[in-house]
Amino acid sequence: MQMRTLAVSLCAALLCCAAAAAASPDMTAREADQTLRSAARTQAAAQAEADRWAGERDALTNEERELVIREEWLGYQVAKHKAYIGRERAAIEALHQRKETFVAVRQELEPLLDGLLERLRQAVAADLPFLAEERAARLEQLEGALDDFHLSLAEKLRRTLEALRIEAMYGEQVQVSEEPLVLEGQEVQARVLRLGRLGLYCQLPDGRGGAYDAGSGAWRTLASGDASELAKAVEIAGRRRVVELITLPVQRVQP
Repeated sequence: MQMRTLAVSLCAALLCCAAAAAASPDMTAREADQTLRSAARTQAAAQAEADRWAGERDALTNEERELVIREEWLGYQVAKHKAYIGRERAAIEALHQRKETFVAVRQELEPLLDGLLERLRQAVAADLPFLAEERAARLEQLEGALDDFHLSLAEKLRRTLEALRIEAMYGEQVQVSEEPLVLEGQEVQARVLRLGRLGLYCQLPDGRGGAYDAGSGAWRTLASGDASELAKAVEIAGRRRVVELITLPVQRVQP
């Protein structure tokens, strides 16, 4: 606006000068007309230049405004990226710490799992002799898993815990099965009753009863009263008799 005002003022001054010159008594009409035409052209050129300057000024003002907005946006993005980089660095540091922890756990866990397998073997060997093939196969599979280089440590831990869970579950089971065994030196086919890990008993077809002696590792004959209690227990386990309190001899199995 200032440039435009300056241009108008300049043109007005030029026209005044031209008018004064034209009014001079020494100037002819032709010269006066040329002077006025020249002043008009000068005014038009000045106005065009002023308009051009005004356009450039507006363009620069708009460009400046856009640059300010862009600067603010870039500042916002820089702050966002700094926060993002900070979070990523914290995550990377956490991953490094987890890796170190994992290495330490692996160094301690693998020997622990091998030790648990050995203790489980010993416990099964000292336990009552039931489901021998099934339990031996489970221990063999677990040993193969712990020796498998391609198996993850988490999977090895899972299988070890599963084997321990199954062995612990045996202590809560009541099971009746038909098995051959040796009672007092005689091979017989008997009905075997297992009360968790409390005792292992057998009932012969002739009504006699027997119990496994963990100390000697052999079966021994039960007294007639205990055989009667055993018959009740077998019927209860087979759901052929209402549950009631029974009395049977038990032995403590040494771990």
